[in-house]
Amino acid sequence: MRYINHILPALLTILLTVMTSAAATPTAASLLQQAAGELRKSPAIEARFSATASGSKTSGDILISGNRFRLTTQDATVWFDGHTQWAYSAANKEVNICEPTMEEISQVNPFAIVSGLQKGYNTRRLTAPKGSDRLEFTPKTKREAFRKVVLTLNSASHLPQAIAVTLSDGSSVSINVSSIKKIAKVPGAENFRFEKKKYPGVEIVDLR
Repeated sequence: MRYINHILPALLTILLTVMTSAAATPTAASLLQQAAGELRKSPAIEARFSATASGSKTSGDILISGNRFRLTTQDATVWFDGHTQWAYSAANKEVNICEPTMEEISQVNPFAIVSGLQKGYNTRRLTAPKGSDRLEFTPKTKREAFRKVVLTLNSASHLPQAIAVTLSDGSSVSINVSSIKKIAKVPGAENFRFEKKKYPGVEIVDLR
């Protein structure tokens, strides 16, 4: 009995330590929720990135405010005001106008993927370097747009550092974020719309 009286407190201490450690470790779902919340509540976010898709590489920057964004690369600029999207090709001197679906927006704006993963995907944490959290998402059904997504977050800011996406057709897109910062003031609406007067002689193709 004396032996049991000595062992029991020790076992309880170990059990409480294990339970506290488990409770302190965020789940993949809670980390995703934090990341989506940071993107949603910030007046605006500005980031620089590089991307690789189907062997092609590009880099650029993106300005995001709510569901609006402006993405600029060496070859193109895309504006989205929450309803209409304008895609300008410098090589063709052409602007395509459309009203994209959420899936189409996610393929242009990599940060939109973060919010889109909150439903329809199984989540799990992967091993990550110190200071980062890495999450893997796989679809619950074949109807989802992505076959797999691996999202790497900064542990302190909960903002994306990298996004690797495998689309339903097997093709892949890899995005690395070199810098990202929050902007305290909401940018003006003109930042998210194509202004024709700034692009004289450009052909406009309305696909709506």
